[in-house]
Amino acid sequence: MRISKTFIKIFLTLFLVILISNITTLIFGGWNFYLGGVLLLFIIASVWMFLRKTNPEAAKYTLLITGGILVAILLVFAVFFTLSFFSSSTKTYSYDIGGKIDTNNSYIYPLDRLSNSSVQNTTNITYRNITSYLVYFTVPAEYSTGKVNVSFSVFENLPYGSMISIRGKNSTNWSYIDKLGYVSLGTRNVSVWKTVSVSFNASELFVENNVYAFAIESSQLMDAKTKLNYVSLDWINVSESKN
Repeated sequence: MRISKTFIKIFLTLFLVILISNITTLIFGGWNFYLGGVLLLFIIASVWMFLRKTNPEAAKYTLLITGGILVAILLVFAVFFTLSFFSSSTKTYSYDIGGKIDTNNSYIYPLDRLSNSSVQNTTNITYRNITSYLVYFTVPAEYSTGKVNVSFSVFENLPYGSMISIRGKNSTNWSYIDKLGYVSLGTRNVSVWKTVSVSFNASELFVENNVYAFAIESSQLMDAKTKLNYVSLDWINVSESKN
């Protein structure tokens, strides 16, 4: 099949546009693999058209080899994006309360509502005591849809009926969605840390500065009749999923 002069003119014009676009984005920033890939395809097509005119047999093999390379590249990208999608569909943030990082820069605030870091002698578990009924923490907001699961570990020595809730901020003002996570049965098992979990829909949480804001509310600290005036917290995990 003969290649018309009109086609060649259009091809060369597009080739120059792509070439100039690549050079411009390289100089001023913004270059990406898509532009580079299009330029590469135009270069390959140019070589193929030249060989087709001068050496048709070589052009045939060039086309086959190029097609094989492109298929291999597409397969590699397909595998990469598939693995990337599944590996990043869930993001978990783990806060070791009372640990080394938390000691230097507390995950929970304000500091005047927390004790210093402590270590449980029998287990070597690091923790802090929450000394006010309401404290706060934030986590990066990864997804705007899906689920946000918040779990935490609390020391099982609270008076009967004590309740701990996780509150998720849902507006610009001081407005929160309450999720009751723990109600003490008064067992006062001094050797057990209790893991508690609550779940939010990401769509019902407010995102500010790319973070979700939460509060931990401990109801028994509001009761002057109880002698206990703190809640011991070991860790907080926040898991965000797309679905």
